[in-house]
Formats: sequence, structure tokens, C-alpha cells
Amino acid sequence: MGMEMIWVRPVVWGFRSILHFIIVILNIPYYIRIAETK
Repeated sequence: MGMEMIWVRPVVWGFRSILHFIIVILNIPYYIRIAETK
């Protein structure tokens, strides 16, 4: 059980950071569209 936490935690953290990065990239065109309308 102790050995699992060593690699499970970094994997979850890396998955969250990658998911957040993808969401930011997908939102860039949306932010540009808002900036153009204003």
C-alpha cells in the first residue's frame, strides 16, 4: 500500500495538470471571441 501511493499521487497530479492545460487551450478561442465583440 505504501509503494502504491508513491506513484499514484504524481500520476493523479500530472493528469489534473494536463487536463487543466487542455481546458485552457480550448478556452483561448472563446476568450478571443469575447475580446473581439467588445
